[in-house]
Amino acid sequence: INPCVPSPCGPYSQCRDIGGSPSCSCLPEYTGTPPNCRPECIISAECASNLACMREKCRDPCPGSCGAGAQCNVINHTPICTCPEGFTGDPFTNCFPKPPDVEPV
Repeated sequence: INPCVPSPCGPYSQCRDIGGSPSCSCLPEYTGTPPNCRPECIISAECASNLACMREKCRDPCPGSCGAGAQCNVINHTPICTCPEGFTGDPFTNCFPKPPDVEPV
C-alpha cells in the first residue's frame, strides 16, 4: 500500500513514502507548509506595490512595457510609462527629443 495514493499533502505539494508513512513537502517554487502550499502570489495585491504578480511570482512589471526612450515607474502594481523631461511622443511606443522652440520671426 502506497501512503501517498491518494496524496494527503494538498495542492502544490509532493508526497514521498518514508518507511510506509507519507512525507509531504511543498513543490519547489511554492511556499507554506502542506497541506497549505501556495504560489508566491495569485493576484498583484499579494505583492509589494512596486511589483506585479506575473506567472505566480512578484516581479517588476516594467521590462517590455514601455516604448523606446521611455521611463517606467510602477504605481500600485501597474507600470506607468512617461517620456523623460525634454522628450515627447507616445511613451508606449517611442519617446524622442522635443524640437527646440523656435522664436517666431
